[in-house]
Amino acid sequence: MSSFIFVIHISGPADRVWQALTRPDFTLQYWAGRMLVSDWTEGAALKLTKGDGSLDWTGRVLEYQPPNRLSFAFAVPSIVLGKRDPVTRVLFDISQFGPVTQLTASHDGYDADTGEFDLIMHDWPALLTDLKETVEGPDQTFAWRA
Repeated sequence: MSSFIFVIHISGPADRVWQALTRPDFTLQYWAGRMLVSDWTEGAALKLTKGDGSLDWTGRVLEYQPPNRLSFAFAVPSIVLGKRDPVTRVLFDISQFGPVTQLTASHDGYDADTGEFDLIMHDWPALLTDLKETVEGPDQTFAWRA
């Protein structure tokens, strides 16, 4: 099994990054018009819904330690008829360094030779860059450059 790790630095507090990961109104802004919905307790159901309310995928919350650690498992229905992708795990670690928050995203559980793994290698950086822009907002002063 392969793992993908992506680290991004965000100008803003860890609690705002946490909100961006867990509040549907935030996820709607950067997750391609989708919302992560859960009651965010360990073992709770998690679903990603499209803007029209239809279900994209379901999962389960594995860890919930605000505002530092969030993990969930899910399986995206396969694009190949009759084949189901494995259940994979996403882990977010959040660390505050002065005015900057480091967000480390890890995703594991895919076979390295699958097309799905290639997709996550491209999708996570784009999604987390959009999360960063959502948290920082248009008038951000980029404290990490000061």
